[in-house]
Amino acid sequence: MHINELLTHHGLDTTSWGKDGAKDVDELQREVCNGESQFVQNGEVLQRLLRVVEASIYYTDKSGDTYRLAEEKQVMRSGVKRVRTELASVSMAEKMKVNEYALQALWRGIKEELGIGKEDYRVISGPQIYYKERTSNSYPGLRTRYEIARYVIELAPQAYIADGYIEEQLDKSVHFSWSRDI
Repeated sequence: MHINELLTHHGLDTTSWGKDGAKDVDELQREVCNGESQFVQNGEVLQRLLRVVEASIYYTDKSGDTYRLAEEKQVMRSGVKRVRTELASVSMAEKMKVNEYALQALWRGIKEELGIGKEDYRVISGPQIYYKERTSNSYPGLRTRYEIARYVIELAPQAYIADGYIEEQLDKSVHFSWSRDI
């Protein structure tokens, strides 16, 4: 069964997908094919299962001031800017792949998003595991169950870039910046 048929079979209306910042059906298809999410049945309801690793990343300078990294914005190739307020409490989040351990996804995510190798930070705590369920912002109407592993990371001085970091992707650039942690 093609993904469109699956979604229609479960009564999901995808006419708003691909508009106003929502992702389209092809993007969901790629996500599933890449092992970043999967479908599960919760009674009669079709759900997207998304396993995520999150990290709060800190840096303490020589004077003892502590800074926290946060995703500031995403800039689409079209010029549209998107501020991701749902990530305000964490520095970065990465979808875990099927059969990937949380720590592997953490290492991969920090390398992909910030260009920082695992030798340039240390895990202070984690993983703290929690779950949440809500309708997806990316795919309106699709219930998503999130299984989240959260870590706290301390960055080494050699990896600290005061101006922040930019991750370049095919469709957008993601901007990360530091703020003083009070």
